Amino acid sequence: MNVLTDLQRCEKQFHWPAVEAAREKLATMLHPDFTEIGASGTVYTREEALETLIERAQQQDPPRWHTQDWHCRAIAPGTHLLHYTLCQGTRITKHTTLWQRDVQRGTQDWQALFHQGTPA
Repeated sequence: MNVLTDLQRCEKQFHWPAVEAAREKLATMLHPDFTEIGASGTVYTREEALETLIERAQQQDPPRWHTQDWHCRAIAPGTHLLHYTLCQGTRITKHTTLWQRDVQRGTQDWQALFHQGTPA
């Protein structure tokens, strides 16, 4: 599978996770040392980010968000930097996520190590 396509699919699960599998699935996708810097500049822990994602999953209507300008770069074996633009109505933000596979253990599952959203 193409890494960019694979990571796009992973990233989009954070935008609108399925309610029925949200906590378990999302918890496996966030590295134990995960941190996030939100578009507001607030730093979020793994648990805070997970709670926000669960709340989003429980909303009745999915947000009408659009993504574009996806780019992916390998920065080490099993580690890729993904960036893209997220359009939420009139709010435009640039996003970057550091994704990693545990190549030592041979796992094919991606985990997000770090994420940042920046107003554009």
